[in-house]
Amino acid sequence: MNNDRFKFRVWDEELKSYTSWCSWEIQENGKTAQLFVPDHRILEQCTGLQDKNGKLVYEGDIIDHNGCKPAEVVWSKRAAKFCYRLYVQGTYGRKVPKLYSIANCEIIGNIHGNPELLEGI
Repeated sequence: MNNDRFKFRVWDEELKSYTSWCSWEIQENGKTAQLFVPDHRILEQCTGLQDKNGKLVYEGDIIDHNGCKPAEVVWSKRAAKFCYRLYVQGTYGRKVPKLYSIANCEIIGNIHGNPELLEGI
């Protein structure tokens, strides 16, 4: 198993940047660990995969997948794997999320620093 899958990054809403700050709290029995992340920080997990340029792909990254519209990397509880959410025009003008597997993608931004990449899709 790829150890990169267990890497995390933390987005700080107040600083508007990624930070390394988070706090682990280990319970007395030593078997369960809890991660404390303040409300203004967002924890994002690494997929364990690299884009076509060798850069690690994390939740919240915006990717270009073989020239398709930009998509957001998300965890799919239903599929129990990382996927990307491609927004397509649905009925009544709503954007409907569709999940696809990650393969041969390129990171072009993230949802915090580049939300405009997903606007108008």
